Amino acid sequence: MRRICLGLAATVVLAGVLALAAGWVAVVGTHGNSMAPRVETGDLVVVVQSPTYETGDVVAYSSHDLQQVVLHRVVGSEDGRYTLRGDNNDFDDPEQPTADQLIGKELLHISHGEVWMDRLTSPPALAVLTFCLLALGGTTTRSLRRGRKRPMAQHSATSRSPVRLGGFSPRLRTAATVAAVVAIVGLVLAGVSWTRPATATQAAASPDASRMTFSYSADVPVSPAYQGTTVTSPAPLFRKLVTTVALKYTYRGEPARISVAAELSAASGWKTAMPLTPATDTEGPVHTATVNLDLDALEDKANAAAAAIGIPAAQIEVTIVPRVESPDGAVFSPRLAFMLTPLKLELAGNKSSLTVNESAPTAQALGAPTIALGGREIAVSTLRTTSVLLTVSGVLALGAILLLSRAGRGDERAAIRRQYSSLLLQVEPVPSPATRPVVDVVDFPTLARLAERYGLLVLHWTRSDIETFIVQDDGITYRYRIPTTADPRTAAPATNAVADEDTTASPTSAAR
Repeated sequence: MRRICLGLAATVVLAGVLALAAGWVAVVGTHGNSMAPRVETGDLVVVVQSPTYETGDVVAYSSHDLQQVVLHRVVGSEDGRYTLRGDNNDFDDPEQPTADQLIGKELLHISHGEVWMDRLTSPPALAVLTFCLLALGGTTTRSLRRGRKRPMAQHSATSRSPVRLGGFSPRLRTAATVAAVVAIVGLVLAGVSWTRPATATQAAASPDASRMTFSYSADVPVSPAYQGTTVTSPAPLFRKLVTTVALKYTYRGEPARISVAAELSAASGWKTAMPLTPATDTEGPVHTATVNLDLDALEDKANAAAAAIGIPAAQIEVTIVPRVESPDGAVFSPRLAFMLTPLKLELAGNKSSLTVNESAPTAQALGAPTIALGGREIAVSTLRTTSVLLTVSGVLALGAILLLSRAGRGDERAAIRRQYSSLLLQVEPVPSPATRPVVDVVDFPTLARLAERYGLLVLHWTRSDIETFIVQDDGITYRYRIPTTADPRTAAPATNAVADEDTTASPTSAAR
């Protein structure tokens, strides 16, 4: 049963690693909200290759336009090409991949899986796991080391406290060592893969993406405040010199209808919207228009609301929001925010806020970059997943081995009698002088090897629910004990006949 469990665990881990390495399975970490609310940013989706794909399947494909992997749903197919759309989008993807171009369809969705994977593989978590593995691995590698053959009477010990060597049988010790090695290999791979980026650092924008560029200007009288009589963005506009601002916007993209509004809000929570221009159809890929902002009118509207609610508005946020609606229903709403006070109007952000690009929500695959190992390029995502599988499998295997080692103690007494009957000699409890050291060995095979090496019998007896096996020489007692109850914790405290009774009687060594 032990071999079967360990074999099944190893088979599952190996199958998962091979599937990832061969590309049959891929792990996708999601970014964006195109599949909301079902798939959110930070989720993990496992996709698997399929010979066919049906309408309604959630699939992943490499977007040539975006240079990223996109995770969307199949909404139709024609002539061998699939039409895809995000659940939260109201437009179809511009690309129509074939079945060969699809990475796979959804097999498993893990909510917040990428977030938890980042946490579990963070440096603090890896440090804790390494410490646990080293602590567990240390108990599996200790063994009884003997020097050259010499009479047992020459062994000496100054301590009377029992010495316990190791904690597993040789077979389980070997399995535990292998499990520890597997987990440590997983940690090494984690250190290599999780310190490298899993996604491409550069993402090419779609050639069909829309862009809005803002600029503003105002005429001012000659004064020491400005050089010249025209102020342009991104300079602040001082209210004492400026009352009207010309806001210019340039739209680049597919033909659409554009309307402009201003959103006003204050710290009190008050918020309202003011239409500035009616909807206008664009002509050509570039459309430019100008909107005049009356700063006094904006302030008057905010002050009227402040007087009504009884909360003064010392500062007003003015956000200009053009609404760009494409013929297919897609909406692009860039935003440019200003802060308006009685003294000045200035940008709420920096100069880069004057340009807004439309970005389609996408999912990024963990695996674009690769790492060279053994002369072969392996995807970072594959190494990351492999490291997690190996580490978790190693830790689980160590835990299973610990449980198996405890569960197997109940049959150990019968196994000892079957295998080592020629070495056993049942006796009454043997007392030992208080000065005689006692060494507790890790398992019975170790005790049997000592007896065979020096031509001695193994003495054994049962008392207080404890079965004791010993091998004695002139100066030291080697001991192995097994609880006879089902649960060792319920056994009555045993009097140690070998080490706890003070007597002057000399123990009798049994030789074969």
